[in-house]
Amino acid sequence: MGLAFAVIGTTGYATGLTALGVTVTALALGTALLNTAFGLCLGCEIYLQRPVLLRVRETPPHQSTVNDTNTERGAGA
Repeated sequence: MGLAFAVIGTTGYATGLTALGVTVTALALGTALLNTAFGLCLGCEIYLQRPVLLRVRETPPHQSTVNDTNTERGAGA
């Protein structure tokens, strides 16, 4: 995570895109503050959430469901 921020920030400064360099540097400092003050590693959290974000749905969203309100257990005939 830090390497990505460093490369993007340096590229921004080197190409004359100062706003990009300042913004990315501020984000890097913000993530460092989160890690130092609260023990929250943003790169670690993104790594752990990656399987959840990339998960493929097993059932298509257009599949219909059956209404089973009258067939519950204990319901009389």
